[in-house]
Amino acid sequence: MTAKRGAGTAASWAPLFARRRVGSYVVTMVEASNRLVSSWQDAARTGAVVDLTEAGLGYALDVLGHAVFGEDMGSAAEVLHETVPVMNEHVTRRALSPVRLPPWWPTPTSRRAGRARQSLRALVDGLIANRKAGALDGSDLLSLLLSARDPHDGSALDDLAVRDQALIFLLAGHETAGSALAFALHLLGRHETVQERVRQEVASVAGTGAIGPDAVDRLAYTAQVVNEAMRLYPPAHILVRRAQQPATCSGREVEPGQFMAVSIWGIHHNPGVWPEPERFDPDRFGAGTVTTDGDPDGQSSRYRHLPFGGGPRGCIGQHLAFAELVVAVATVVRAYRLESVADEPDLHVRLTLKPGGELPCRLRPA
Repeated sequence: MTAKRGAGTAASWAPLFARRRVGSYVVTMVEASNRLVSSWQDAARTGAVVDLTEAGLGYALDVLGHAVFGEDMGSAAEVLHETVPVMNEHVTRRALSPVRLPPWWPTPTSRRAGRARQSLRALVDGLIANRKAGALDGSDLLSLLLSARDPHDGSALDDLAVRDQALIFLLAGHETAGSALAFALHLLGRHETVQERVRQEVASVAGTGAIGPDAVDRLAYTAQVVNEAMRLYPPAHILVRRAQQPATCSGREVEPGQFMAVSIWGIHHNPGVWPEPERFDPDRFGAGTVTTDGDPDGQSSRYRHLPFGGGPRGCIGQHLAFAELVVAVATVVRAYRLESVADEPDLHVRLTLKPGGELPCRLRPA
């Protein structure tokens, strides 16, 4: 049987992230959330401060490793910590530079990016080798990619194609989800009334038992908190689209082939779209509160809140990411009372929006 680069399409692995499949990953999310809660026991007992930024990234990597790569990703944390900022900086510099140098031009930034790229590829190559050595049961992304076959000629994806796709999910699913969780917990630590309302909902829905898939679907207010946190601090704060047909945007003509950058941050903080946009108010997302403003087809409402992008190129893993955030928020708030030490967080804006440093938070047992 042959292998070829580019065999298969996104549709081949989209079922892994479909809403109906997310329930199968909730156990993994709960286990990762419980590990996070356990790691804070000493801090809660002594009143020490924890860093929500580090905790969010660690949790996201934990979930990503088990649900997408089928293994513990603890050993990958150091590689990602060293390489992802370098790659983000390199891509941002190239995107904003008035002079587009060839990718191979040996600038200090491109050399650092090249070394980071090699480290990331080596990391994913190791994950692929480990997965090949085990059973390909189709329960994780690598299994699905490695066992995928072209419906026409039966060919498999080659290792380079598998690596490319795995890298995309690793880089896209780690920093964004981790930052979103850090921001959500930070906001709860500044709003005691909202935090207590989440705690009461979790007690009502799940009691002291495990948070199962059915419970996740019924944590409506907790989901509103996550939505509002991502409105205020959207990790994917900008998206770029290429026009496929002539269009007019804000009075300017856009020709086919031209690129447009859409500011998700700008939409989420526009007072004409969201009244008092700087105010944290999860009830914005309560039943019946996100209206279409008289738009009969619902487009106005649909594109007011875009934490995962929108349209046919929206984030393929949005259901998985949203569920992991709801599970983590519910588990943490059930275990601890959070008190954020900082007021407004510093922001680091590159390809993604993330905390500009530590987000200190003091914990007490709930």
